[in-house]
Amino acid sequence: QFKQIAQAKYSVKSAFSTLSAQQQELMIRISKAYLDVLQAHDLLVFAEQQQGYIKKQLDATKALFEHSDATITDLEQA
Repeated sequence: QFKQIAQAKYSVKSAFSTLSAQQQELMIRISKAYLDVLQAHDLLVFAEQQQGYIKKQLDATKALFEHSDATITDLEQA
C-alpha cells in the first residue's frame, strides 16, 4: 500500500506538471490570438483611412474636371 501511495504521489505530480504545461500553452495561444486581432484591427483602420484619402482625391479631381481644370486622364487616374 505504501508503494501504491508513492506511485499515486508521482502520478499526481505528473498530472500537475501536464496541467501546468497545458495552461502555459493556452496562455501563449491566447496571447498570440489577441495580438493577431490587434494587428488585424490596425490593418483595417489603415485601409479605411487610405480609402478615405483616395475618395477625397477622387472628389477633388471630379470637381476640377467639372470646372475644366483637369483632364479626363486626370479623372481616370484618380
